[in-house]
Amino acid sequence: MPSTTSSTMLVFWLALLSILPTALSAPVTGSTKGVGKCTNPAIRREWRTLSQDQRDSFHSAVKCLQTKPSALNVPESQTLYDDFSYVHYTINVTIHHVSSFFPWHRYFLVLHEAAMAECGYSDPIPYWDWTRDSTVETFKSSEMFDTKKGFGGDDSKTTGPTVCVETTYAGSSFPHQVILRAADSALLTLHLFKSDNMYKIVIYRRCQRHDTKTKLEELGESLNRWILRRPNMFQVYTIMLAEKEDANYTGVPKSLRPYWDTVFIDDVAFSEKDGGGRAYQSFGVGPEGCLALVRPDGHVAALGSLEPVEALQALSCVKVPLAN
Repeated sequence: MPSTTSSTMLVFWLALLSILPTALSAPVTGSTKGVGKCTNPAIRREWRTLSQDQRDSFHSAVKCLQTKPSALNVPESQTLYDDFSYVHYTINVTIHHVSSFFPWHRYFLVLHEAAMAECGYSDPIPYWDWTRDSTVETFKSSEMFDTKKGFGGDDSKTTGPTVCVETTYAGSSFPHQVILRAADSALLTLHLFKSDNMYKIVIYRRCQRHDTKTKLEELGESLNRWILRRPNMFQVYTIMLAEKEDANYTGVPKSLRPYWDTVFIDDVAFSEKDGGGRAYQSFGVGPEGCLALVRPDGHVAALGSLEPVEALQALSCVKVPLAN
């Protein structure tokens, strides 16, 4: 638990971060000779140059931040770990594409490092040299995805309860395909999952199959109980694989269609030139269906089957405290 002083200071500095771009971009007057000299600059190192002890310490500190309460009084940020993502996202227009881009982000890292230090990590935050993994071969073999040396595997295997797709993996961008809204056959794309502060739970299901519908009803009840304890963080969408003329909107359990515009059909548009009918194929979903958890930034966080227990296991990667 952070002290009252550290929480108060974090709120102060995070608030200050929102006005720094304007202050830093203001013209400088007078002489700056001899001002601002850095006598002991931090040296950021590439992840793979760190010792295993340093890597383990880094991971432990990140997990530590996820256990500390948020210093911000907003529902979208539940932990100290979330605070940094929330602030960066909330003022992203102000701190990107501006002259103060570098000083703002460097100072932001200083605050992040200070929080990590309270969790036992005393080194500067490392970086990933992407150029070392720029080819398909080096990317696949990169130890950045090693479960011990790096940040975990790419989850690309096709067996096991938490993986049900073949052409994508957790961490990839959610595919943008044409879909039809079940209520009125309006043409949309999966790009509708905009980057915001909410996770999206996307249910891929086969239409007009009693066993799948029963499974979905059980899943919907489990999801509802789970989501109600984490308010304002999730939105549920359902995509049916069916022909638009036969798709039955009410065939989707009520728990999985909270709003009329959250159920979709994976079928070709009325005008074939507009495309459609490839959402399942592009995601590699088989006849058994699939659950995908999409992060607020539009990337896949986890994959799971439609079995309630296994689906909730996939969702458990979201580390947030429960509501009372």
